[in-house]
Amino acid sequence: MKPNRNKIISKLRNKHRLVLMNDESFAEIASVKINLLNTLSIFSVLFLVVALISYFLYAFTPLRNVLPNGLSSSDKQELLWLNQELSDLKKQIEIRNQKSKVLNDLLSENEKPYDSTSVRMQ
Repeated sequence: MKPNRNKIISKLRNKHRLVLMNDESFAEIASVKINLLNTLSIFSVLFLVVALISYFLYAFTPLRNVLPNGLSSSDKQELLWLNQELSDLKKQIEIRNQKSKVLNDLLSENEKPYDSTSVRMQ
């Protein structure tokens, strides 16, 4: 394992030259010596900076209202209560619609036998 680890470290430390050249005159514009270790550290620092900037934007600006947040227990209870009320109102509307249908049928003299205790047909 020891030789393999040294081999990886030596590959990370191999120096390379990055040269920017003018395409028309082949004049050297800039030259930088880099190695893989420096490149990895630069990209990790850039990633960390972008992550911190996005965190601060989310935490301290109105941008946090765009993304959904976790609900507190009181909000969850309120949503459950509202959902129950909504289902109760739907049932009441359905019952009223059935009763109005029965009344409309009776008033229009359609001879349909109805059960006297409910709105269901026999």
